[in-house]
Amino acid sequence: MINLTKEEEERAREIHARSIVINGLNVSKIDDDYFPKMREGGVTGDHITVSFNRRNLSEVVKDLSRWYSLVERNSKKILWASGTEDVRRAKETGKTAIIPGLQDTVTLEGDVDILRIYHKLGIRVIQLTYNDRNLVGDGCGERTNTGLSNLGFRVIEEMNRLGILVDLSHVGDATTSETIDVSKQPVAFTHANARALCDNMRNKTDEQIKAMAKKGGVMGICAYSPMLSREPNPTIDVFLDQLDYVVNLAGLDGVGIGLDLIEGWTKRELVLTKKWPHLYPSVSLVSELNSISKIHNITRGLVSRSYSDREIKKILGGNFVRLMERVWH
Repeated sequence: MINLTKEEEERAREIHARSIVINGLNVSKIDDDYFPKMREGGVTGDHITVSFNRRNLSEVVKDLSRWYSLVERNSKKILWASGTEDVRRAKETGKTAIIPGLQDTVTLEGDVDILRIYHKLGIRVIQLTYNDRNLVGDGCGERTNTGLSNLGFRVIEEMNRLGILVDLSHVGDATTSETIDVSKQPVAFTHANARALCDNMRNKTDEQIKAMAKKGGVMGICAYSPMLSREPNPTIDVFLDQLDYVVNLAGLDGVGIGLDLIEGWTKRELVLTKKWPHLYPSVSLVSELNSISKIHNITRGLVSRSYSDREIKKILGGNFVRLMERVWH
């Protein structure tokens, strides 16, 4: 629980209002009614998985077509982000920038050239693997721990060339470490936490976090309960403990926010997580952060932990903007 004085509450409101606020991952069920919640949370940019659990290019294109219609219908509330200038324009105009991403390279169907199509369609972030192995490398849920395939090396090279941010959140250890090493551009853990505080293979080791940050990457601290604690219902204090730990480990410039929101998921859809019980013993988020409309609670928490205005602005979104500006060319 966050207890602030009246003056601290006012300071938190002012910092949040002035900041570019970026959420590193949102996989919620999003329709026209969702966008006012983004504005309620003061969110400038939201990295959205625009096509989830798909297997090929055709399925992704259908999902993108739906998103194009959503953006067109809601143009007074949201805009499509192709570059950081769009994120800044969203801040200036009181809108939320949709940052389109994919959580698996399986939809490349083994063809590196498909990346060019995704980039032209607007995709700006792609995760190399989900939890399982694909043609690029191993996911964090695999029994084994092999590294990048030959195709994986070519995928990273092409993503670097095109200006697509490489996301390693659900990626296995060896594939993660090799990617950080070979990528010519910084990479991101858009939604992950430190394994040292929560022993889950979906989280990252201290060595990986430091290597990612050293090359200019950013780690979005995640509010998904299994990534924070093996005990049910962790509080926002546990989330803030993770954030503090990564700041101390990797430095302030390597930390952002990546809530991993699942708003609107049905019980039937949540059954998907049962494929990986060792990763997801529970399915919930910290109650104070389980909606995009509640992201201001992070600002309140950072004020309570004596971060400066400048430090808070970096964590809320400044670091992700700097990373995107470098990678997206």
